[in-house]
Amino acid sequence: MWDLLPAGKQLGGAPTNFAFHAQQLGLQSAIISSVQLDENGIPNYVIYEDVAWDFISPSKAALQFAKQSRAIYFGTLAQRSETSCCSIQEVLKTLPENALKVFDQ
Repeated sequence: MWDLLPAGKQLGGAPTNFAFHAQQLGLQSAIISSVQLDENGIPNYVIYEDVAWDFISPSKAALQFAKQSRAIYFGTLAQRSETSCCSIQEVLKTLPENALKVFDQ
């Protein structure tokens, strides 16, 4: 996710920043995100209900990725639905025992 500011593109969003810095440390990173910009290029953060992050279902590839992960970053928004909350818990159980778990409230 990039914030388009008057000074130019800036990497933005806490999960993206986390993934970026992990990548800079030589770790493989992945994120899922989206931002809608208005006609002036200003990010619009409307939190809709009954959308993709309310229905997260980890793929086999995602669970395999989690088994090899050293860290995960997750927040409260994706856990507001029972479906996504259960899926996140499934991913957390799949992580190696010593994996870093970062929860953003």
